[in-house]
Amino acid sequence: MIVAVTVGGFFSFQQSLLAQQLDVTPKNVLTEEDKEFLFQYKPPKNGNLKIPDKLSLMQLDDSGKTLYRWEMADNGMYGDKAAGDGIYERTVALKERKPGKLYFAVDRNPKQIISISVEPRPTFIQLVCKAFAKFRGK
Repeated sequence: MIVAVTVGGFFSFQQSLLAQQLDVTPKNVLTEEDKEFLFQYKPPKNGNLKIPDKLSLMQLDDSGKTLYRWEMADNGMYGDKAAGDGIYERTVALKERKPGKLYFAVDRNPKQIISISVEPRPTFIQLVCKAFAKFRGK
């Protein structure tokens, strides 16, 4: 199945839902919160495709331009849990000031874009109202 997606109204791409190889945990964060994210990329199993030693994880802006790059490798370093297991992993610490979405891709598969949702931090009043609503059973 192929899905056409528009990101931020600026660019569109096609993505196969069956070929989801890039993932991130967690998938959301509050503004002004220091958070570490684990990115995982599992290359497709294809005997003809040479798997490189290193890949680039890219943070993209709304137009698809690369803002930042981090190296990903299957060598047991920088967040990679096990060397040689066929899964490239990278831990990245982020802190965002504005609500919105952050977009990421891997240079081997730039059309598969994943996002992290940045939610506004609730105010004290919102937290109290939520707690009160729970208390009242709503």
